[in-house]
Amino acid sequence: MLSVILATAYSGGIILWLVLRVILPDSRLWCLAVANTFAEYLFLPLVPIILAAWMARSRWALATTAVPLAVFLWMFGPLFLPRLPPPRVEGRPLIIMTFNVWGFNRNAQAIASVIRQVDPDIVLLQEFRGWVVTDLAEELGDAYPYHDLPDAYLTKGSLGIFSRYPIVSAQRLLLPDVWRPILYTILEVDGQRIHVFNLHLISSSRVFRWGSSPRYIERTYERRELAATRLQKFIATLEGPIIVAGDLNTTPQTTTYRILTTDLKDAFYTVGWGFGHTYPARSRRIRRTLIPARLLRIDHILYSSHFEAVRAYVGPWDGISDHLPVVAELRLNQEVSP
Repeated sequence: MLSVILATAYSGGIILWLVLRVILPDSRLWCLAVANTFAEYLFLPLVPIILAAWMARSRWALATTAVPLAVFLWMFGPLFLPRLPPPRVEGRPLIIMTFNVWGFNRNAQAIASVIRQVDPDIVLLQEFRGWVVTDLAEELGDAYPYHDLPDAYLTKGSLGIFSRYPIVSAQRLLLPDVWRPILYTILEVDGQRIHVFNLHLISSSRVFRWGSSPRYIERTYERRELAATRLQKFIATLEGPIIVAGDLNTTPQTTTYRILTTDLKDAFYTVGWGFGHTYPARSRRIRRTLIPARLLRIDHILYSSHFEAVRAYVGPWDGISDHLPVVAELRLNQEVSP
């Protein structure tokens, strides 16, 4: 009897969550926002409930657990399936790396070491400021002759790009009602101009450090949703290949992510394997609460249909940052490139 009650209540909770996430954005209900952010962990009770139903030999309880099991497989199953070889696309691969290096990271050599291990063509950095900017430019200058970096006074924000390909233009894009600027560059890659957006959306991390009200949670989610909507509309006006990457402070089941992937694909979801969690890079204690390492996937590389994703993975850690980098290998699909 207990197994039936548990299975029914749990399945009902998952169904209610699915209904709410369809009809409401995260910013309207703080508990929905939290549930969407930590969506994979909603399925942790599934295994013990299935075991309890099996031990009780309750067919009803086992049948009821089929609903949350199907939802989990629908949402996360593709991340654990063997990946088929990508379509054969002519042309040189383009390797992109995004990395939030942490605002207090002063070890340019450690950052440069990670970049050299990955050997990307384009490096997008967030929380990139202070004297580490100059030091890293010296470390990587030979390998990456083209770059657009923050200045010492952060008048250009804390976003930077290193590139092996020429930068045609670079600007700090200030969209209406969006709190943080976006680094928008156009690169010339083998005769093809590519739009590259480097983002660092506002976080909700204060709630873990000092505690906060439900309204604070809803407000930060609202700002991210607004930024995603504004960017999505701006991107819709562009022609040609597009890459959007950075620390988006949002996980794949949130409203913000769904807005950004309206016209773009997620490289890791398409060709990566596993949950791909990037934050935090190591476990830590906040207000006596242990936050385990690699809890969430909040760093992303998104791309337009002009590309085919070949490979995506979580990169090596520099030993300092609170994030892990994400790397994606893309190839231009000549059939859809203008």
